[in-house]
Amino acid sequence: ASAGVTLLNLAQTYNGAATLLKDTVLSSTAGGNLVFNSTVDGTFALEANTGALTDFNAVVGGLAEPTSRNAA
Repeated sequence: ASAGVTLLNLAQTYNGAATLLKDTVLSSTAGGNLVFNSTVDGTFALEANTGALTDFNAVVGGLAEPTSRNAA
């Protein structure tokens, strides 16, 4: 896993624009969904781990492409 922030929660929904300021790992426990309802930008890695859905409902990398994006 990449270095950075790990957030643990049942489900996570991000409604505002997200800018990656460092390599970031988001983990959802108990199979909760990870949902991004706005843009995701930044020249760092994004790893999203859940046993459920990971949804990107807007542009990823429109201003600055993440160096990698992994949804597991």
